[in-house]
Amino acid sequence: KILQKKRNYEAEREALLLQIEELDAKIIGAQAEYGARVNSDIPILTLPTEITRLLFHDEEDKESKEIATDSLIEVVISHVCHQWRSISVAIPELWTTFCYDGPRASKVPLDRLDAYLQRSENRLLELWFKFRGAGKDEGHLTMLEKAITHVARWQRVTIISDRKTPILRLLPQLRSLHAPNLEYFAMCPDVHAIESASPTKLRPLIIGGGAPKLTSVWMDGSSPYTCLPPLSNITTLPIEKVVYALDPKLSWPAFLGILSIPTLTNLSLVGGTFELPHSFPEIDHVAMNNLKHLRYSSCDNMGRLLAVLRAPLLETLIIQNSRIASLMIALELPVPFPSLRSLWLVGIPPPYISEASDLVHKTCFATHVFISHETVNKSFLRSMDALPTEMDVKCWPNLQVLT
Repeated sequence: KILQKKRNYEAEREALLLQIEELDAKIIGAQAEYGARVNSDIPILTLPTEITRLLFHDEEDKESKEIATDSLIEVVISHVCHQWRSISVAIPELWTTFCYDGPRASKVPLDRLDAYLQRSENRLLELWFKFRGAGKDEGHLTMLEKAITHVARWQRVTIISDRKTPILRLLPQLRSLHAPNLEYFAMCPDVHAIESASPTKLRPLIIGGGAPKLTSVWMDGSSPYTCLPPLSNITTLPIEKVVYALDPKLSWPAFLGILSIPTLTNLSLVGGTFELPHSFPEIDHVAMNNLKHLRYSSCDNMGRLLAVLRAPLLETLIIQNSRIASLMIALELPVPFPSLRSLWLVGIPPPYISEASDLVHKTCFATHVFISHETVNKSFLRSMDALPTEMDVKCWPNLQVLT
């Protein structure tokens, strides 16, 4: 009898749970009916669907997608009401940008990625994955595998990882990919590359099938040894070596190959990214005929390379936290940067008088000069103050703005 009583209670509970579910459904239905009646008097919901679509497109254009955000505009719009959801889900352009910020995410949103890939239909994709600092999770590799199946639609792809994400396991899948629409690619695995892997020539290790539209690539110190994409058509190349990384520096032949890319117009180097050859003093010059913007930070070798660099179209030179090597320029030689307009010297150690003199001559066409330092005694200005008097009239004669 006691057992039967227990069973009766359980059956009664099941009946009550079923009744609760039915009531929940009725509440949702009543809420939807009430919302539809209230919304019928809201002017914005009486707009034609075509106008509403244009408004959604305008908001999407305003939303910055450089990094993941807490409130994605397409998600917010699709959760306002049933009408807006129906409209927004049917606009593929709203779902072409997917952002995942691992350290801030509570879970790996595989279902959200599936929804974006499906709703974006055949439109080009911008994918942004940050696994660095998120710990180990097999879901990270699953996300990338899903993205790889849509490689033909890649337009802008960013993958930031670390040693805890075994991203190198995907290299066989990436090796022969063809990315016909890829324009920007960043893959920074931050994995340890052994010295023996240092190449003398930079050949593509991934996307071997080609990426004819690829013009902008971002790499860390380990990228050239593990996941180097095609570089033949690039115009913009930042290489940023992680401070604590143990990766070997690029060999001189490999780095010279980068400098020789004919289309390269923007180059940014952070950290000790390359080695100079033992015969460096014998090098006459290195020509970068299309380079327009050069920035380097914590890269003393670039200061030495500046002595032989010839860049007739260079407009902007930014030197940060790097020593200025003695350039040893003969004043009667043509100035190597005749198009230079903007010079930035940020946190550089005070150079010797000869080094300051050489740099001033090399950058004499600058019209805008920015100098930042912690103290006057440890600044480039202190070295300039010690220049010979006869040099004063030659210091940036075209100067318009000094900051």
